[in-house]
Amino acid sequence: MKSSKIRLGTTMLLLATGTLFVFAANAEDAQAPANADSADAGAADGDADAGPPPLPAFDALPFLEEKSARPTKDEWKNAPQVALSEGSMPGVGLCKYQRLREWIRIRCSTTTAKITLMCGNSEDVYMQLDPLPEEWGIFPDGGELVFPVRRGDRRLFEWQGVEWGYRGANTAINLLVISEMWLPGDDKPVVIAR
Repeated sequence: MKSSKIRLGTTMLLLATGTLFVFAANAEDAQAPANADSADAGAADGDADAGPPPLPAFDALPFLEEKSARPTKDEWKNAPQVALSEGSMPGVGLCKYQRLREWIRIRCSTTTAKITLMCGNSEDVYMQLDPLPEEWGIFPDGGELVFPVRRGDRRLFEWQGVEWGYRGANTAINLLVISEMWLPGDDKPVVIAR
């Protein structure tokens, strides 16, 4: 491949702090790949990081009709992470979704103001905020919501986080709205978190 000389101009950047940066570049300084076609070939062959595999759907396994006891904290430690119904935010990063038997657990590790059952059946619903941090603890650093998914259910939850503002001011914001519904005539439930 024949090298061509391209002269790039000088760029100046003045920041709000009054600092001036001057950049000058020359195309000869940049290193080109030995074979430009080989760089694209690796991505096409799947060598590039494609990210984690997709999570299984929460309703991939059937829901049993009989009620079971709420899973213990130890049981949740090894519970598989799942994806909720289409339209939900992915369960990665700050929040993750898990399922054991007919139970769903939503665990978020973000500053939390409150978790509220807005409407629906409160039977067997469990909500808990994390303890306040020892230093500068105004709000918990997370929490969890556990509820059963049973035929005939209709529930709506609101998870409020905290938005930090100027000079320590803060505002409660909607982090998630969780809708759980399994109408009597439907084959399977719908659980959406967005």
